[in-house]
Amino acid sequence: MNAGNTEASVEAAMKALAQFAGARRYEMTEMEVRMWVEFIERVDATKFIRFLGSWAFTSTRANFMPQVADAARALGLVATPEQSFEHVMRQVKEVGPYETPALDATLRQAVSLMGGWAKFCEEAPDSSNEFAYSQFRKRFLEIFSQAHAQVEVQGIEPPVIRGLADASRERLALAHNQSAQASLPAPAAGAFPSPRA
Repeated sequence: MNAGNTEASVEAAMKALAQFAGARRYEMTEMEVRMWVEFIERVDATKFIRFLGSWAFTSTRANFMPQVADAARALGLVATPEQSFEHVMRQVKEVGPYETPALDATLRQAVSLMGGWAKFCEEAPDSSNEFAYSQFRKRFLEIFSQAHAQVEVQGIEPPVIRGLADASRERLALAHNQSAQASLPAPAAGAFPSPRA
C-alpha cells in the first residue's frame, strides 16, 4: 500500500470510483474491480479522487468510465517509450557507466536485454550523430516494448543494475567481510555450553 494511504483513504477512493461508475450506469467486472483496487492501493488515494473529478469535468470522454491506464497516465505513472528513452539517455550523460542509474523496473529489464549498463553506455551514440542515434533509439524502443511485456505482463523481476564503480565497491566490501570472518579464531572446545536434554 502507498505509504500516504490509510484504509479510510483507499475506501474513500473506491467509493468515489463506484459512484462515478454508477453515475455512468457502468458495471465493472470482477477483474476491473481487482485492477482498480490494486492501482488505488499503490497510488496516493487523494490524488486519485482528484483525477476522477478532473476526468468528470475536463475529459472529452467524461461520459465514459476511465480505464486504469487513463488514471496512470494522468497521475504521471506511465512514461511513453520515447520518454523512457530520453530518461535513460540522460542517465548515460549524468552518471555514466561508473555510477548506478535511476531506472524503473522496465528500464532495468531493457538495459539488461541490451547487455547491461556498462555496455549500454558504451554503445549509446552522441545525439550529434543523427544516423547512429536514430538507429540506437529504434533498437531501444523495440527492446523496451519486449521488456515492458516481460515485466508488466509476465511478471519477470528485472535484474539489479549497478554502475561499474558501485559493483566494484560491493565486491570489495563482500571480500573484506569474508576475509574478516575467515581470520576470526575458532571457538575453543567447550566454549559454548551444550544444550541440556
